[in-house]
Amino acid sequence: MEEKPDFEELYWCLCAQETIVLALIDIGVFRDCRLSEEALCNLADILDFFANNHKEIILRITYDREGCGMQREPEFLDTVMGHMRQLGAVVRAHCEEILLVQGLLVGSWGEMHDSKFLSDEKLKQLMRVWQEAVGNIAIAVRTPQQWRILHPQNTTPGTDRIGLFNDGMFGSPDHLGTY
Repeated sequence: MEEKPDFEELYWCLCAQETIVLALIDIGVFRDCRLSEEALCNLADILDFFANNHKEIILRITYDREGCGMQREPEFLDTVMGHMRQLGAVVRAHCEEILLVQGLLVGSWGEMHDSKFLSDEKLKQLMRVWQEAVGNIAIAVRTPQQWRILHPQNTTPGTDRIGLFNDGMFGSPDHLGTY
């Protein structure tokens, strides 16, 4: 997200028959500082690009795209929550196009594993801040266990806008579609 994408090149990658995109946004260079205004503008431009090309968006924002979540995510929980608050206005401005947000920014590939922020209390803190930041946009977490930790008891599933994602399903010959 630190560099503006080449939208002309990206345009040629779009497929007219596909109506949904997974936008994976890497904010790893900001692990020790606030997001820059340029980075937030780049995110807005990316989301505008997909909206202008009539694509619905599944959005995942992460500090890591190489499977090194523990090394690449911020040292402090407050930094992650600060980034969530910064990102919120840009994400909310595209609430009509964003179907859901995957994850809570942390872990390898943003998939909420291999992270120091996965205790029950930290997950709850991150979810509260991210829900406040993104407004009515649904948020999906990586495992049923995380969903159970975050899902308020005695509520109807779906009303809290917390779901599940498993984008690795059947991604390898030995994957059985389980968590």
